[in-house]
Amino acid sequence: GTIFYAASDGQLQVQQMSWNKECTYRMPVSTWQKMMDAHYPNTAFISLQRDVFDRLHEYKQGAGVSSWEETITRLLVQNDEPQTANAETITQSE
Repeated sequence: GTIFYAASDGQLQVQQMSWNKECTYRMPVSTWQKMMDAHYPNTAFISLQRDVFDRLHEYKQGAGVSSWEETITRLLVQNDEPQTANAETITQSE
């Protein structure tokens, strides 16, 4: 990887770093949010446990869906249908 940093005199410095090493940087949240808004407008990111992601990915592949948006939309629609049917049944029986 490559690390960019300012030297004590303010000059930009570049340092190569082995891929088996790590470097941390405490980026302000506002900087991260601005970057995400600039490069990924109108999107949100979620963090999933690996087993949940694996199940979602398996569903996506099995359904032949090309995007994550369509995958989740399909699941939401499937989830909404029984609730709507149940709500109508309850209303009719009252």
